[in-house]
Amino acid sequence: MNKMTITLLTFIFCSGASWAAKPTLNFKGRSALPLPICEKEKSTAVTHKIELAGGLPSLPAGVLVARQAHFSIEARSVEGSLVKAQTFQSFVNSGSNIKSKPKVICGNSELPLKTRFSMMGPTLIYTGDAAKEKNVFWQFQVLADSTLLSPWNTRSLALSSSADIEKTLTSLGYETKIYQLSSKQYEIIFSQKRNDDKQALSIIYDFN
Repeated sequence: MNKMTITLLTFIFCSGASWAAKPTLNFKGRSALPLPICEKEKSTAVTHKIELAGGLPSLPAGVLVARQAHFSIEARSVEGSLVKAQTFQSFVNSGSNIKSKPKVICGNSELPLKTRFSMMGPTLIYTGDAAKEKNVFWQFQVLADSTLLSPWNTRSLALSSSADIEKTLTSLGYETKIYQLSSKQYEIIFSQKRNDDKQALSIIYDFN
């Protein structure tokens, strides 16, 4: 094997390696500073929680009021870029804990892109004898524009007219897991998977 052949093979090998290894792009948030890379999905701080096997009907009669929401995304864009993002919003509005605007916790991609990710989630759930009341749904969104990432959450008027919350969640194609964190607090995780794309919305509720 002559020197020219070795040089050519080395060039092909190195070029192929550079094509295969896509760089990671750190999105920027509202502050225009690079966001942390999403390494793993966030889990609730409560380690000892009980999963309710019976789903929504297993909840006691009362009202669940959203306390905080965490939206996580791991998806492949139309351009083929792997995208990860996580957002958080608090719904507490009492004393010093003022209801916060949604914020991006982390976000990264292999390429700049322009797309939108979205999930619906109930922020007010009536159970038991009160189940005929209208539940309140919010739309949780993450907007990617080139290298910028921003959350946009708002109440959904379209889904807040049905009292049958199980039927609504089934129509959205969501899988639901319910965890009891304490006698007055529950966590519900709504998840959606399409091919290799995964989205999950974790909402912690205060029970009244």
